[in-house]
Amino acid sequence: MGNLQQYNGKGEKTLFYSPAKQVKPNSIDSWNGLSLLIFSRAYQQYTLLDRFLTEQSTNSVPNPDQGFASMLAVSLDNNIWVLDATNFSVNKYQLNSNQLLFSNPLDLKLHRRIKEPVVFTEYQNYLYLSDTTGSIYLFDNTGSFIKELGTSQKPVAFANDYLVKATDSSLVFEPLPRNLSKIRISFSFKEAKNIVRLAFTNEQLAILLPNELRIYRLSLP
Repeated sequence: MGNLQQYNGKGEKTLFYSPAKQVKPNSIDSWNGLSLLIFSRAYQQYTLLDRFLTEQSTNSVPNPDQGFASMLAVSLDNNIWVLDATNFSVNKYQLNSNQLLFSNPLDLKLHRRIKEPVVFTEYQNYLYLSDTTGSIYLFDNTGSFIKELGTSQKPVAFANDYLVKATDSSLVFEPLPRNLSKIRISFSFKEAKNIVRLAFTNEQLAILLPNELRIYRLSLP
């Protein structure tokens, strides 16, 4: 993995992690609040860090059926979600034993194969997946497919009870499935088409652009 830096709301560096082996990470997932998972697709391995960016372990991806993981996520109960590209399935494994807890084939449920995934994470007891086409897929907490949630031109993010999408000129906050009583919110943002990543925490929205990181204070209803 490459070096990992944590910033506070003022844009100041607070924590730093430098792995022993420098490889390209394909995803960083930390939504369960206990562990931060860094996944390398090329090496089929993942590293777990605690909230202080201290390395806990580096492990091979569970692979009982000779599959190939295209994305990993840490679950809310501190286990591992695996998106298997070979068997086209969503699988959940127990963290310490690699025991398979759930396996859900997607061939008969999705209209097409997933292109390269860019977001794969569990949030508010649902599993979310989006790929390079912008399609967004929703799964329940056993990995069973529920429905598609439209599209987004950039990687999605989560802000309290909202799914955050980007268009060419705006940020759109759509209520999550368990909070449909909320209203849809849209903000004009002229550089939306250049967004690389979005993140939200502690009423602060972080927007990563090609050459800078911007942090906005944002209070949502």
